Amino acid sequence: MRLIEVAGLHKCFGSGNACTWALNGIDLGLDAGSYTVLEGRSGSGKTTLLNCIGALELPTRGEVLVAGQSLSRLSPDERAAFRLHHIGFIFQAYNLMGILTARENVAYPLQLKGAGRRQALRQADHWLAQVDLAGLGSRRPSELSGGQQQRVAVVRALASGPDIVLADEPTANLDTVTGEALVELLRRLNREYGTTFLIASHDPAVIESAPDVICLQDGRVCAQP
Repeated sequence: MRLIEVAGLHKCFGSGNACTWALNGIDLGLDAGSYTVLEGRSGSGKTTLLNCIGALELPTRGEVLVAGQSLSRLSPDERAAFRLHHIGFIFQAYNLMGILTARENVAYPLQLKGAGRRQALRQADHWLAQVDLAGLGSRRPSELSGGQQQRVAVVRALASGPDIVLADEPTANLDTVTGEALVELLRRLNREYGTTFLIASHDPAVIESAPDVICLQDGRVCAQP
């Protein structure tokens, strides 16, 4: 089943003669349960494509459908709700809330979806145990290593059961060994839970791990499965 369909996607930043085209006619489709890497140099359009699929940016032209929903037809509030219920994000800079503990960071989106605090924290503890962070849930991000913070970010993205997880350069701030461990974790979670992953990266370890790779160059697809 096609979970993501992108048709004729163009994205311009600016207007008129000052317009910079970040995407120039992207067409692609991804199946539910797939694990795909977007490969390309900095400036190739990877992050912009993720943002359009994640309902953070609207296309200038073209259409993005996720789980059958045309994102352009949603109001800002509807897009925010769609992100909450359907999409998990993993960011290069982790984006954890410094005033919250690891378990509170994981529990936060669950509470936004309506779970009670106690239930959300129990689920957070379960997920932290899945990535070998049991016993560290009471630590704040500043008390965790970069690799540990990224694992917290991974389970925060997964805990609410999204249709798709979008990851933007998830290994960029990690050393080689920690980055490779993170790649193995993402592949394991994809296999065990069937969650769809779309990862933007120019890290060879990330690219080599993927069964499907889509190459972007100058806002266009240069190769795809």
